[in-house]
Amino acid sequence: MQLLDLKLQHHNLYSPVTGEPISKENEGLFETNPSFKGFWHHENMLDPIFNDSDLEVAWNDFLEDFEAKHQDTPDEEAIEQFLISYPEPNWVIYKNNYQEVEDGVVTSVIWTVVDLNTISK
Repeated sequence: MQLLDLKLQHHNLYSPVTGEPISKENEGLFETNPSFKGFWHHENMLDPIFNDSDLEVAWNDFLEDFEAKHQDTPDEEAIEQFLISYPEPNWVIYKNNYQEVEDGVVTSVIWTVVDLNTISK
């Protein structure tokens, strides 16, 4: 997969192939979007949301192997390497480093996997 690094001021994302939303700030994820495959949020990186069973199986295998080898959980860099190495050349990882203003500036990182080979109906 290819990683596209974004620095948006929001976390709204629309599928470039279907035109439909994948995520919207006030509405959450649209998991029924056929091009949506997976979602990782930096606050809960080890519990992603999947819309693809093969990606979910590969993730669980990766997590088990990583924890056995390192006696630790993977960090952001290891998760990105897992995603980049996943063998789907037509899938893209949108990595969004967005900032929110709460009691100061808070930076969040979200990885969303999208299948660009999805055929829109």
